[in-house]
Amino acid sequence: MGDTVFYLRIISISLVLVAIFLFFFYSAKNNVVRATSEKVRKKFNERAENKHREDIARILGNESEEKKGFEKIIASSSERFYYAFLDQRLKGMTPEMWLTIKVAICVSALILSGLIFHKFFWSLITCFMCAVVLYLAELRMASKNYKAVDAQLSQFVNMVGNFAETEGKITGVLSRVAPYMDDPLYTRLMECYNMAQLNGDEHMALTFLLKRVEHPRFKELIRNLIACSDYTADFSKIVEGGRRILAQEQKAKRERKAMTREATINMVIISLLLVVTWVISNSIIEDSIWRIIVETPVGNFCIIGIFIIYLIFGIRIVKEAR
Repeated sequence: MGDTVFYLRIISISLVLVAIFLFFFYSAKNNVVRATSEKVRKKFNERAENKHREDIARILGNESEEKKGFEKIIASSSERFYYAFLDQRLKGMTPEMWLTIKVAICVSALILSGLIFHKFFWSLITCFMCAVVLYLAELRMASKNYKAVDAQLSQFVNMVGNFAETEGKITGVLSRVAPYMDDPLYTRLMECYNMAQLNGDEHMALTFLLKRVEHPRFKELIRNLIACSDYTADFSKIVEGGRRILAQEQKAKRERKAMTREATINMVIISLLLVVTWVISNSIIEDSIWRIIVETPVGNFCIIGIFIIYLIFGIRIVKEAR
C-alpha cells in the first residue's frame, strides 16, 4: 500500500511537471504571454488616451473639475503619479497602470499575511500598511520634486522676464527658459511647448502644465501668464508681481519651518512619554501589555488609533516642511 501511494505521488508530480512544460512550450510557440501583455498594455493606453481627450474637452469647454467619491480618489492618485514624476521614472507607465499595480500589491499583501498570521484583522492591517507605504513613497517623491521646483522658482521668474521681451508666445518663452532648468521643470516645460506646437492651442498646453507641476506659486504665475496672454497685458508687470510674491513666500516659509521643528520636538517628547508609560504599566500589572495589545480587540483598536495619529502627523510634517 505504501509503495502504491509513493508511485502515485511520483506519477502525479511527473504529470504536473509535464503539463507545466507543455504550457510554457505552447505559450512560447504561439507568443501567448507576449500577445496577452500587448493586449493589456493596449487597453491601458486606450484608457489613458480616452482620459486625455476627456481632459481636453473639459478644458476647452470650461467644465467643472469637481469630483466626488471614487472618482476623486482616482483623480488624486493620478495627480500624485505626475507630481512624483513617475511617468518619467517608469517609461510607458500610465496612472491607470500604476493604480492597478498598487491594488495588486495590496491584495497580494492581504493574501500572504492571511496565510502567515491566520487572522483576518492582521491581514487587513498588513494590507493597510502596504497602501500607506506606497502612498508615503509617492508623497516623498512628490515632495522632492516640489523642493526642486521651489529652489528654481526665483531663477524661473527672472528668466521668463528676460525672454518675454523677445518671444511673442508664452510657450516660446518657456521653451527658451527650459534648458536653464533642472527636472522636473525642464521636462514639464518642454512637454508644454511640444503640446502647443502639436495642437496649436497654447491655452490648453499651459493648462496641462498646471496639472503636472505641484507648486502653488508656480501655478499662480502660470495662471497670470495665461491671463496676460488672453488680454495682451504687459509681461513685465506679471514678472514683477511674481518676484514680490516670492519674497513674501520666503518669509512665510521660514516661519512654517520653525513651527514644524517645534511640532516635531513635541511629538518626539510625547512618544518618549508613551514608551515610559508602557514600561511602567508593564511592570505594575501581572499580564503582558504586549499580549493585551496584540490579542484583544481593545488593544487592536489602540494600535490602529496610534498608527492613524502618527500617520496624520507624518503627512502634515512632510507637507509643512516644504
